[in-house]
Amino acid sequence: MNRIPRLDGWRGIAVVLVLIALCFAAIHTLRSTPAFPLDDGYITLHSAQSLHAGFDRNYPGVSPLYGATSAPFLGLVYLLLFPLPPFIALDVACWLGVLCYCLGLLQISRAMRLSTRDSALLCLLGLTASYVPYHVLNGLETSWALAGVAWTLALASDSSRWWPWAAAAAGTTASIRPDLLPFAVIVVLTLAAKQYRRSGLSWHVVLLFAVSLLPIALCAAWYLHATGVPFPETGVAKQTFFAETGLPWMDKTLMESTSFLAFLFSAGFLCMACRQLFRSTLGRGMALFAGIFCLSIYLQFPGAMGWNRSRYPVILIPILIWALADQLRIDHRARRILHLSLIYSLAFAIVAVNLYVRDCRRYGGGLREVASWCTRNLPTGSTLLVHDAGYIAYATPFRITDMVGLKTPEAITLNRAITLPSAGEQRSVAVSDLARDRRADYLIVLDGWPPTLDLVSEMRGLKWKVEPLHTEGIYHVFRLSAP
Repeated sequence: MNRIPRLDGWRGIAVVLVLIALCFAAIHTLRSTPAFPLDDGYITLHSAQSLHAGFDRNYPGVSPLYGATSAPFLGLVYLLLFPLPPFIALDVACWLGVLCYCLGLLQISRAMRLSTRDSALLCLLGLTASYVPYHVLNGLETSWALAGVAWTLALASDSSRWWPWAAAAAGTTASIRPDLLPFAVIVVLTLAAKQYRRSGLSWHVVLLFAVSLLPIALCAAWYLHATGVPFPETGVAKQTFFAETGLPWMDKTLMESTSFLAFLFSAGFLCMACRQLFRSTLGRGMALFAGIFCLSIYLQFPGAMGWNRSRYPVILIPILIWALADQLRIDHRARRILHLSLIYSLAFAIVAVNLYVRDCRRYGGGLREVASWCTRNLPTGSTLLVHDAGYIAYATPFRITDMVGLKTPEAITLNRAITLPSAGEQRSVAVSDLARDRRADYLIVLDGWPPTLDLVSEMRGLKWKVEPLHTEGIYHVFRLSAP
């Protein structure tokens, strides 16, 4: 029987490096200097700079860990800021995640004993499927979260000697993105059950739990020391500000299902791999995780399913890739799905990359423009009231109040008391109280953003004087005078 050639050792790494080099060349052609499509990435950059400075000039008295969902990613950017300029450091942090993600896809191929050709195509599919091309370079921890899922599933699918490493990868993945904690729990419980059936309650089982809990415990200790709670409150801040939990169940169902169907459309033929999930214990665990993931979004903020080009559900892509690889392992006819998925994904990648470049120009350019205008025209020492808390803090010296609550913890308290119970109807009242308490001088809002669409008129209805100063770009600036 002829041996199937596989991407083992340095040959596989060389293929990954070539893929990444091609991706880098393509992105560099479209975007000659680092830029990011989401303001959230600049929150991480600003927080890392505040760690270097030892204080936050824009949010006095607030820990740099506020607003950072991923402590490990923040720590990486902090370290990269020692040798690199800020934008380069954030960009390199994302590219390192891309490298780790591709190596994880390669490890999945190795664990499933796939051929060289199938392995290379699977890696390319993992890079191009859905909105992955958009999010691996979004300035956030997404590329590392994708890598964590890929490595966890790859190691969990290999021989039992790799299971402790899979448990450690699962715990690290949950530390990188806390919404992946159910993923980590399901993987570790599955491996522990398998190990228990093999050797009973042995030190091997205890080891699986211990190594998975270690990275989670370290991050929880850092958050507890810095913020007083052992987890990031970014999700709490968004839940209370967007206040979608109190919407009628039909509205929430329609909101989430529409966004999820749009995500499935972006994944295309890769969704056909779902049926493979139900043919193994770990696969059924991943199907359970997908259900828990969707349910948690439904209960907290169903609109998040479609936020920022499917930023949250994109984490399901490496699970589908793993399922497809498992299908290829036992049935070579699954190559048809691989080929169809790759053709579809390469076509959709053109859409995703175009959206990425457009958003970098539109939002990144808009943020640069409004930050420059504020620096030139607003008095030193002014307090700005914003909902995009990252770039303005990175690029200007002003004191800032974040109405969402990512960087201003007091906003969470107000939104929990006023915005959340009213399902968003009284959001302007909470913003008004926050502006009064923090003595905000100016308001900056994104034109046309639904949560603040009527904020200016509603604040005027609350007797505020809201005077437009700069309305040429996509971010508008108003002078505030309290009633």
